[in-house]
Amino acid sequence: MKIFIYKYFGVSMAATGDTMKKLLLIEDDQDTFRLMTMLLKGIGYSEETIIGCGDMRAINDLDTQDIEIVLTDLSLPDSESGETFARVQERFPYTPIIVMTATSEIATAVKTIQQGAQDYLVKGEFDKKLLTKAIQYAIERKKQMNDYRRLFEENPAPMFIYNYDTYRFLTVNAAALHQYGYGRGEFLSMSADQIRPQEDIPAFLHRNPLTPYAYSDLGRWRHKRKSGEVFFVHVYAHRIIFEGSKAMMIHAVDIDKKVKAELAVEEKTRQVEWQNEQLRKIAWIQSHEVRGPVANIMGLVQLFNMNDPADPYNGQILESLRIVSEKLDGIIKKITAHTNEMEL
Repeated sequence: MKIFIYKYFGVSMAATGDTMKKLLLIEDDQDTFRLMTMLLKGIGYSEETIIGCGDMRAINDLDTQDIEIVLTDLSLPDSESGETFARVQERFPYTPIIVMTATSEIATAVKTIQQGAQDYLVKGEFDKKLLTKAIQYAIERKKQMNDYRRLFEENPAPMFIYNYDTYRFLTVNAAALHQYGYGRGEFLSMSADQIRPQEDIPAFLHRNPLTPYAYSDLGRWRHKRKSGEVFFVHVYAHRIIFEGSKAMMIHAVDIDKKVKAELAVEEKTRQVEWQNEQLRKIAWIQSHEVRGPVANIMGLVQLFNMNDPADPYNGQILESLRIVSEKLDGIIKKITAHTNEMEL
């Protein structure tokens, strides 16, 4: 683990009132480190404001609170050049970072700009004036970026960003973590298809490439919390470039209670409509099917010879009454069946 503190005297350009903001210089080569500290002394930094580290282990042990800006080499003893910036940025997410690179690593340095670095300097090709300008501009640019970042991270609306091609989550705000029930590390280890019910994933995979670049209302979807609970969300999406990659920014509003209330009303409406249909059927049976047998019974009763019960014709009338009564009984059973269906 390499930590250097070089003592130079002078007025620090980072001193404000009683607070001394520090510059972190990440460089494992002693000669390059000495040259850089001489340049930094020349623009006003002092022994209290220059901290040097030569590997990632030392960086991870630092207190990051008072560090105002980071100047970092890409090649370190315990970090490959393609990985160093991402690891430093993870350690200092709100701190401006300037990458120092050799001529042979310029392409890698350019990629770090796409990933969020504020600037890069080619070793041996900058002086005190350029170094001062780079530091001042980096601090101001990062301040503006942090303002926008806080608008995202502290927004009360649940939001997250995922890679357009791989669906892997790139960042998430606190409101979304609360909504889905995950810790930040857990959420960022997942992909966008994992917060959906299995049966909804094909629709998501089909819809993703169809999302336009402009802000879009994607309507109602189902998402899944860490607990396994499935809930309804209204999704708004915007295709963006995030840290140099195509990405999708999502605003997912929890509308579960609203949707379930609407579904309950729809179900109740269907039940009422079905019951009304059953009542219409019963009314039709009563007005059409019941009326005929009742009229027949009333007519047959009038034909019955009450004065001569032994009248042979009375037997035919009784048989007709039996047939009509059985028909009426069947109709009554049909009405009863419709009534029982309504009660169910």
